[in-house]
Amino acid sequence: MSRDDEYLLENVWEDKTPELKNEIIEFWMKNNALPTREMAMERVRQVFCIGRDGATGQIAGLGTVYEKYNPQLENSFYYYRSFVAPDHRRSLLATNLVLHTRDFFEAAFVKKELTKCIGMFVEVENEYLQKSRNQAVWPYSGFVYIGKNAKGYHQRVYYFKGALIS
Repeated sequence: MSRDDEYLLENVWEDKTPELKNEIIEFWMKNNALPTREMAMERVRQVFCIGRDGATGQIAGLGTVYEKYNPQLENSFYYYRSFVAPDHRRSLLATNLVLHTRDFFEAAFVKKELTKCIGMFVEVENEYLQKSRNQAVWPYSGFVYIGKNAKGYHQRVYYFKGALIS
């Protein structure tokens, strides 16, 4: 667990109790993050880390990952998504969640513990982020802009240290 100014970040990737799963599902439903409870129940297994409000202990945001082969880049990546509750969106929580996730998987890649995926991939759906964070390389995370998908969302990739193109 690590502490930001306002949030506690916790890696829950392979350690989700039934109570935590239910808490995550309720968080998504309360914030209209997913259209159905069934989708939430399916996606809960992908939750990598959560950020809790330091004052209340409630989930304020979370990050999910899943492995996927990218045909354009001809390699497998951890596809990353995050959701932050509306009351917490003007904080650094989303940035800290992606950095926490990136650092974990990069360290595992460098130690040769997890080598199937050579980096992380994100699709930026948030229009505000697309306009305000439009640097080719995001300075805090190192994610590089590689184009747009069919929906017009920015696509970004981060290669782990030592990653080779196969």
